[in-house]
Amino acid sequence: MPMKASVDVDDTIRDMRKLGLNVSKLMPKLIARLSLKGEAFIKPIMPWRTGTLRRSTHAHPTTKPNTIAVGVSYAFIANVRSKRPGFIEATVEHIEKVLVPQEAEIVIKQALKRV
Repeated sequence: MPMKASVDVDDTIRDMRKLGLNVSKLMPKLIARLSLKGEAFIKPIMPWRTGTLRRSTHAHPTTKPNTIAVGVSYAFIANVRSKRPGFIEATVEHIEKVLVPQEAEIVIKQALKRV
């Protein structure tokens, strides 16, 4: 059962436009950074017995849409019925509240240095 979650970056887009930056060039960089950092965040909080769930989790920063994919069919069940349920929701929340502002600041600073 596929589970989809999206991350809101509207504020970041608005900030980039206010600074006169090219959003279409910067967003792929930002989204790629978010997917890689999201993968690094989700792996340690996943429930595990054998490690298969963690080993099958990979960020795909070059695909559209950018994803963090889990290659086992029981990932949704592990998210709902494990001893530590909600690791997917926790990751989305972390990306929105912590990583989006941090990574957007980095991408914007790098873009402003080039201008």
